[in-house]
Amino acid sequence: MKRWKNRPAGSNWGDFGPDDQRGRLNLLIPERRRAAAAEVREGIAFVLGLPLDYPGGVLFEDRRPPRLFSAAAGYHPWHYNCPVGKRVPGATDVVCDDAVELFTQYSTQWDSLAHVGYPFDADGDGEAETVYYNGYRAGSDVVSPGTHPDRKEAGVDAGPYARALGTRQIHVLAGRASGERAAQEAIYIANLKRAAERAAQDGVTLLIEPLNARDNPGYFLNSTAAGIALLDRMDCANVALQFDLYHCQITEGDLARHIRALFGRYAHVQIANVPDRHEPGEGEIHFPFLFDLFDELGYAGWIGCEYRPKGGTRAGLGWGRRWGIGA
Repeated sequence: MKRWKNRPAGSNWGDFGPDDQRGRLNLLIPERRRAAAAEVREGIAFVLGLPLDYPGGVLFEDRRPPRLFSAAAGYHPWHYNCPVGKRVPGATDVVCDDAVELFTQYSTQWDSLAHVGYPFDADGDGEAETVYYNGYRAGSDVVSPGTHPDRKEAGVDAGPYARALGTRQIHVLAGRASGERAAQEAIYIANLKRAAERAAQDGVTLLIEPLNARDNPGYFLNSTAAGIALLDRMDCANVALQFDLYHCQITEGDLARHIRALFGRYAHVQIANVPDRHEPGEGEIHFPFLFDLFDELGYAGWIGCEYRPKGGTRAGLGWGRRWGIGA
């Protein structure tokens, strides 16, 4: 989709395609990288980077210097001094993740990570509009997640990514419950209906997924029954259930009956075995029977594998040979 009639003098808008967002980075093809590597003689390394806070000072008061903070401070404890063996049997690593908050236009070296645009008459109508590279527009293509604190425009942020990737489904997380349930449901439905209306313009279906309370205590949507009740109240043709058999088995069980009863209401299916969220064959769910049931019903959507392999990834795909996976 071409977003402009005029392009700035000397620019390369459109040279790499109407939806390109990489610009001259497209010139860094494998052949050029190999040619550059062939020129290496001494193999001496040196750092091109600058201190995170270089050059210092504050040009605008709302652009702050970088802040490094330990993941242990207000973050999930699994990410600091985390013994991986507690989640991956046999693993002996202990890992730490720190978090860095960066304002991309605070430091000179981070400018390339920021969106930089300017007013330009890209439409050729005599009026300048704020545009970025290749005609991407402020307010429609480039939007701020913080612009709508009550999330009345929920889902808008994902729009440009959905269009760029050609995806037709987006999972919209519900978040954790707090406060009075009826008020939360009213806000949730109103926000999701607005997002669905916007998503429909791109032919995108929004998905809501119930999560089990054992792994996700306090999550707002925790059963297929609650999900269907909300879908009925929303009455939006492009909002459907993301049906995760792992969560359903833990919360409700009786998977075969749920698969039949909910058929036509789910647009995407995910699998993992119970109790340890491993691959099919490593737990209590007999997936071949359920896969045959999906075929019998005529389910034509994707089945996503959202599990933790008990061994390695390749070994964990052994279950799928019957269906041409991992062969």
